[in-house]
Amino acid sequence: MAARAHPQLVGNRQYWPEHWGISRSQLQELLAQLRQDAEWNDSNSMYTFVKDFIIPWTRGTGNGYALALNAASPLEVNLMVSHSWAENAEEFLEAVLHRQCWPQHWGISRSQIQELLAQLRRDAEWENSNSMYTLVKDFIIPWTRRTGHGYALALNAASPLEVNLMVSHSWAENAEDFLEALLRSTGPGDVLFVCALSLYQAADEYGPSIADQIGSSAPESPFRRVLEHIRRKGGDGGMLWRWRPVVSWVPSACLLLAACLYLLPLLLWTCVPGFRQCAHVIKFREDWVWGDYPHPWARLAPALAMLCATLAVLTFAALWWMQPYAGRMVVVPNREGDIYTRLWCTYEVFTAMRLGVHVKVANTLATAGVGRSEEARCSCEEDARRIRGEIADGGHTSPEIDKAV
Repeated sequence: MAARAHPQLVGNRQYWPEHWGISRSQLQELLAQLRQDAEWNDSNSMYTFVKDFIIPWTRGTGNGYALALNAASPLEVNLMVSHSWAENAEEFLEAVLHRQCWPQHWGISRSQIQELLAQLRRDAEWENSNSMYTLVKDFIIPWTRRTGHGYALALNAASPLEVNLMVSHSWAENAEDFLEALLRSTGPGDVLFVCALSLYQAADEYGPSIADQIGSSAPESPFRRVLEHIRRKGGDGGMLWRWRPVVSWVPSACLLLAACLYLLPLLLWTCVPGFRQCAHVIKFREDWVWGDYPHPWARLAPALAMLCATLAVLTFAALWWMQPYAGRMVVVPNREGDIYTRLWCTYEVFTAMRLGVHVKVANTLATAGVGRSEEARCSCEEDARRIRGEIADGGHTSPEIDKAV
């Protein structure tokens, strides 16, 4: 027979795990206490921390460290932390205190994009001809300097937003055109990852550098992490997410087919269809009279039109009710240049397609271009070498990438 779990006792009262909590301020005090202890080494693992410090401190109490601290008023837990005991103890405590936030939570909502655009247009120093380079250099960096957070995370620090839409774009484009294209191409529930707004751009000592955020290899980059996150979430959604681009067109396709079927007798025989008869116009009198269909099979047209219209309504209602995961990538072309001459954009689109993430071109009249991947460039030559190295290591070729994107 399996052994039963036991509560911890404080006096005569039993406390189960949901009350074995420790507060954030107590973790801060614990970290400060450890750093002041002469026997503490900043390289200690969690194993060492528990064996040489927690166990001696709590021996004889019958309680864990958290409950021993809060015996007078045990704390109810609202956050579960999963971790490895082999990790560095100080780094673990710092991570819990600062709640490290990875790129998949560096999101900005559609409404915040709308507010940003309105804020820029109200600013006396803003010009509608500004590019994304200017937006970042003269506005985003000053606004976020010394915060250690990108613009998106600075807005949502209290509750970071989980990304479901990856945006690929060129910084040379007009900033207002870009933001407007995003608004046209997204829905109210979308949370976007936009590198210009999601990465910490200030490059000061208060936050990670661009190089630190991008990582030492392309698979470690925020773009890859976000795409893999979207792929995982989409995978949990099953077939409905995989076929979402097709399924989303079903209501429109059914309505179009219904309209064509209904109008077919009118176009072929100038006959307004009803369910049993159709109305013909009498020449020279301009009167309409009901009569038989010119062909027996024409009677099927209104019935099939009604069937298609019903299917459209049912499909739309089902999609609205089920709310399939909307994870995808949106590529934003621009009038200033060929987006595929930017190697990061080409690599992001290729990676999204290899991972099975849906790729959609933004609602804009600008063309995406016809550039070849072997001619694409990065503003940082080191990034270009790294991406081309990743492509080569994966056994891919430029023609293969050009065909995919």
